[in-house]
Amino acid sequence: MSPEAGAVFAKAGIALADADLYRVAEVYNFWEQKGEGIWPGMQISSTPVQLVFPEKYGVLIGHPEPPKDCEAQETLLPVLDRPFCLRPDRSFMYGAGTGALNKRPVVSLNTLGVFDAYVNEQLKKQKPDAAKYAKPYLEYLGTLAHELTHAYQHSEKRNLPKKERDIKPIRSTKIDYPYQDAEACLLLGLEGRALSDLVDEDSAARATELWRDFLAARRARRARLPKGLPLIEQYMELSEGTAQYVGWAVMYGKNDDVRPLPQLLADERFTGYLSSDTVRSQVKQALAGLEHPARSRWMQYVYATGAALAYNLDKAAPGWKNGLFRRLSGFRSGLDSLLTENVGRSGKDKRRIETMCARYGCDAMRAVIDEALAKDLETNKVKLDVFYAAPGRRYRFEFRKTRPDGLLVYAPVLLTEYKDLRVFEAGITKIGYERGGKDNYVSFSKARPVLQDKAAGRFELALDEGDLPAITAARTLAKKGKTVYKGGVEVKSGVFSWKGDTLEVSESEGIVTLAF
Repeated sequence: MSPEAGAVFAKAGIALADADLYRVAEVYNFWEQKGEGIWPGMQISSTPVQLVFPEKYGVLIGHPEPPKDCEAQETLLPVLDRPFCLRPDRSFMYGAGTGALNKRPVVSLNTLGVFDAYVNEQLKKQKPDAAKYAKPYLEYLGTLAHELTHAYQHSEKRNLPKKERDIKPIRSTKIDYPYQDAEACLLLGLEGRALSDLVDEDSAARATELWRDFLAARRARRARLPKGLPLIEQYMELSEGTAQYVGWAVMYGKNDDVRPLPQLLADERFTGYLSSDTVRSQVKQALAGLEHPARSRWMQYVYATGAALAYNLDKAAPGWKNGLFRRLSGFRSGLDSLLTENVGRSGKDKRRIETMCARYGCDAMRAVIDEALAKDLETNKVKLDVFYAAPGRRYRFEFRKTRPDGLLVYAPVLLTEYKDLRVFEAGITKIGYERGGKDNYVSFSKARPVLQDKAAGRFELALDEGDLPAITAARTLAKKGKTVYKGGVEVKSGVFSWKGDTLEVSESEGIVTLAF
């Protein structure tokens, strides 16, 4: 580390060494040698990278127009030889992710040391004598390649044709996936088995029949999903599946022909690239047991099915990667859309699914699903009872003239589901709905558990005395047991807020209902 850069990091109280930078630099060295064979045309060298030191600083590297809160440094960052700046960290991120800063995709990740320390701290809380964790370097490199793929996807989408860009807003998110639907779980398990068999199939005729099996099971499953979710599935398979495919090619591919940076060879965390290709076995391992409800929860399965589609498309549709992210958005066309161009229907879907059940053993799969769902409901009922027992004044939200499926919830993915009831354990960021052709929101400033009745489109939460809402409006009317506020209505509490034209407030059985 140069004295100038070292002084910057010492003053900021963060530990960044040359070894950390060489671990990042190797991704560019790797891609220069192998990238074209993994994903033709994909450029990664100009993507800004941010090394995140949670609750301290983010070291933003190579951004052409950094945010105003990023303090520019006069010296170049050693090893990467790029300009950098320091910005206060507000992400508190452990791991890796991709997001936009000043309309430019940026890949953020920790150093290995920061991530290891975090994981070991969590392990110690759970089990004081747990063995120390150290993230494998190839996994770190593969994760970086995964996120750089997302940045590339983002930069390419500006070239999408109009029909792929013009998309109506989708009022569903991945948390709306019905993972407690046993039949949907079973059909997903059948899809996974067909994709797994395709990995091993060399016969073109047999592969075509397996693709038809896969598509038949997929059509039947998607028919059971709420409106909009098949499009989200397509998008996530396209974005996450292809990024997983690239990351696995780095982690599990035969890459011993790559010449590592000399400085990396001296790094004890680098133990060399693999001398045999294990991507195939990784794909099959990821597809195993897709019928288990936990794999459907929050649509976690898309990483496996998306990567498997990408892997199998190499055989089914040569050249499919060329200009892919300029052609498909995921919301109109996805990876499976490429199949329908080459694989036509043959026979009835119902008959194909019956044949798949006989081949793959649906009875055994159903037993696994039923047992898992019974345990899930039992656990979630206990959590639901805890919510109802929580102290505080109860408030209920209703949305007049809005169907339950017209509500869009923005929230951390930490929730409990019991039949039609859902508890957002880490709170909600906002609830969106449409009124008069415009989007409206109830916004939350504090994390409080919130109950959603999906069938009725209602929400409920308990508020402490200091967080009770105050309501102002141009005029107030009393009407049939309700108080109606009209004209410039504003609701403010210590937890949530809302603005609109009309609000109805009533109280029954100790619960205050706000009808927006």
